[in-house]
Amino acid sequence: MPCLCNNRNPYNDDICGTFMITAGNSLTVYAIDTSAPAIPPLPISGSVSVKASGGGNVDVTIRNSIGASIDTFTVPVGSTFTRTYGDIGFVALLNNSSSASGEYGLSLHY
Repeated sequence: MPCLCNNRNPYNDDICGTFMITAGNSLTVYAIDTSAPAIPPLPISGSVSVKASGGGNVDVTIRNSIGASIDTFTVPVGSTFTRTYGDIGFVALLNNSSSASGEYGLSLHY
């Protein structure tokens, strides 16, 4: 008998927005609800895109579904970075030096 999990339909979410962060502040753009975890836990894979269009550079922090840091990177002003992950649980944007503005996009697959 085949495993029923293999017949599951995939679900996708696209989360997009703009941001303006003042110096020393952060913006959480995505966080899973850890108060009601799935049983068994299902990893959420997908891509994170950040465009820094004004002000200073943008630091991006990615954590997995159990809260462990899996990546941090800096997007220089005038640039767009996109990275893909096998397990995304948290995404935050930070600017330490000055205000920063731009756009973000997450394409998530369940």
